[in-house]
Amino acid sequence: MTSAMQGIGYLIGLILTGVLAGLAVGAHLVHHLERREIGQRARSLVIRSAEARSFLLELGARFDASASGQRLAQRLEAADLSLRPHEVLALQAFAVFVFLYLNALFLNLSFFLVLSLALFVVRFATGLYLAHRARQRAIRFAEQLPDVADALARGLGAGQTIVQAIGEAADRLPPPASGGLRKVYQQLLLGYPLHEALEHLYRLYPSADLELMITVILAQQRAGGNLTRVLQRLAITMAERRSMQREIRALTEEPRFSAILVIALPMAFLILFRALMPGMIDALITQPLGWVILGFSLALQIGGFLLIRRITHVEV
Repeated sequence: MTSAMQGIGYLIGLILTGVLAGLAVGAHLVHHLERREIGQRARSLVIRSAEARSFLLELGARFDASASGQRLAQRLEAADLSLRPHEVLALQAFAVFVFLYLNALFLNLSFFLVLSLALFVVRFATGLYLAHRARQRAIRFAEQLPDVADALARGLGAGQTIVQAIGEAADRLPPPASGGLRKVYQQLLLGYPLHEALEHLYRLYPSADLELMITVILAQQRAGGNLTRVLQRLAITMAERRSMQREIRALTEEPRFSAILVIALPMAFLILFRALMPGMIDALITQPLGWVILGFSLALQIGGFLLIRRITHVEV
């Protein structure tokens, strides 16, 4: 009887061991299958992500190669930005989305009105920012033109060719003059004519002084003459003009700041009144007559801004 009970106990133990072993194997198989399924899903997501990224890159490359992309690339080069045109387009789309999101949170104005306004503001702000950077870069380059002319004159006076003088000036001068002259030097080494390389430099850094210096260099190259002496005199003249321009800029600083206030203050007060007394401003924002009034006011502000800037702009 005891041996029979022991046999039954052994049998039950074997059955339980088998069941536990089966459960362990089953759990391992389930875990393996789940990991395999997760891996397949992850690979599928990676493939889809790569396909989407490839598609977006192809669209970006097509936009970069288009006429609009080429014009935007030239403006980015002039502004000294390392972004590609399709990257700027993506940033503009994100900015428009932010406008729409803020409108949905706070203002709840018409979707199409806000979308049109956002597209206009983002495009205008992008163009204004690129133009500002390009203008500031051209101003910094123009301020270095006396040093550029003097460095070229020194190189030519030492017996160098104009190509060698440009290369040495690119190594000696600080940015942005060094970068612009280095591009000219590289283009000349690649076989570009001198006038084409200098015209490309002028497109990047447009200024009256640079145009005058390029004209002098090309005229001396064609007709001959003492280019060293001409560049030395030109460097002195440009340095005197720079000094006078800085003095004029200091004298017109206050009117130019007033021009900024003409644009900024009405917009700031409109936003403030919208936050404090929304019922008072809603009619101005939501009604067609209010849009006409806002448009007329904006036109007057822009006109006043341009008029003040025109008055304070003195040619030397």
